[in-house]
Amino acid sequence: FKVPAGFQEPSFNDAAWGEMLVPGNWECNGHGFPIYKNIKYCFETNPPFIKYAGADPEYNPTGAYRRIFELPPQWLEGKLEVFFHVGAVCCGCKVW
Repeated sequence: FKVPAGFQEPSFNDAAWGEMLVPGNWECNGHGFPIYKNIKYCFETNPPFIKYAGADPEYNPTGAYRRIFELPPQWLEGKLEVFFHVGAVCCGCKVW
């Protein structure tokens, strides 16, 4: 799966996108399928060349999320350090 070109731009139209529970796991919320560690892993382990062991070896689930938020002005005025924590990322992650 390739993410839609330009999805990180504020002007990108995401009106047709569905909702996602946050915090949440997208495989357990109707996107893809859960991967359990107590059964044979569904990806061949040959880092960095990881391939899906199922019918389509090019299967590579990718999620694109959008969330807009504003910091309270007093946080900015007080010169506070603000941290963005993404606690469930298990592979690659980009934040704009």
